Amino acid sequence: MGRRMSITLAAGDLFLTQSAVSRQIHGLETALGEAFERTHRAIRFTPEGEQLFVAADSAMQQLQDALGVLEDNVRRRPVTITASIGFVGLWLLPRLGAFQQAYPEIEVRISANNRIRTCAKTAWILPFATGRNA
Repeated sequence: MGRRMSITLAAGDLFLTQSAVSRQIHGLETALGEAFERTHRAIRFTPEGEQLFVAADSAMQQLQDALGVLEDNVRRRPVTITASIGFVGLWLLPRLGAFQQAYPEIEVRISANNRIRTCAKTAWILPFATGRNA
């Protein structure tokens, strides 16, 4: 509402009805006092409403920034593949270059060994099928 200074436009931006936005504004003003001055075809902030908007807008921007950093961290988690030396050398490595060209944002780590391990601490176990189309 504060960016558009229009209940109708704010409702459209939020995918809500005008009456739903009006009810939210009324609830805000009931709790905090008058935040808007209304005229026949216009609405504007009171000084208190302007102060509230500036603080809320800043808080929302900080929240969006923090969520963006968290999302980036989640997206940047590496994919670790642990497999036998034979599988890595004969099947995986020949295909890895094409995968990295198609998905350069995914960091791939490979651990090749022939020891049998339990996978209790791993997040995912993915079966691989080999053949003509693999």
